[in-house]
Amino acid sequence: MAKIFISKYLTPNDNWALHLQEEEHVITGVSCIETQTIFVQEVPTADWTFFSSAQGVKHFLEQQTVTSKYIGVMGEGTQKALQTFGYQADFIGQSSDPVLVGQALKEHLKPNQKILFPASEISKRSIASQLTEQEIIHLPTYRTIPLSISIDAQDIYIFTSPSNVDGFLISQILPDAYYIAYGPTTGNYLRQKGVKNISTLEQVSSDLLLRTIKEKISG
Repeated sequence: MAKIFISKYLTPNDNWALHLQEEEHVITGVSCIETQTIFVQEVPTADWTFFSSAQGVKHFLEQQTVTSKYIGVMGEGTQKALQTFGYQADFIGQSSDPVLVGQALKEHLKPNQKILFPASEISKRSIASQLTEQEIIHLPTYRTIPLSISIDAQDIYIFTSPSNVDGFLISQILPDAYYIAYGPTTGNYLRQKGVKNISTLEQVSSDLLLRTIKEKISG
């Protein structure tokens, strides 16, 4: 039996967790951050709206509507969040690496188009920085606040973002264990904090996450 921590709250759609729980592994899902909406008074006109996270979708669409002709999303998780508001993406990234997603997105864009990025106020703008032939509009729609949490020692730690790492570190250290990172940005951040045994998900999906966890469990 393995004890597994993930820095997000579990949902009924987390099939990987249900599968592991059936095998009597213990899953602890707790977010190490909270997000607060930033009020958007007016949405700038744009050709594309690009959402890099489910949080970006939530905090934007709970107060505004998409007025652009096209919508792009970072990946399948963001697309699912978008669908809950009745929208369908015209572009869906197929990697957790923002560099690769940015390269793929560029193939769908025309020079001088306006691209709106509703995102966190501390967004790293990894995709937007690659779009040198387009006009970028960064629209802060939420702020991220690290939370102090305390959990027992685990066999596997799964982190979904650098901000969640910061929240975890408020009141505890990163112990010697197995780690799984959602994408290279989070993986590199864990390495900066001294973590060595990291598997980085190239694409965030339930199947890949389950397979990676099972590999860790089996050693």
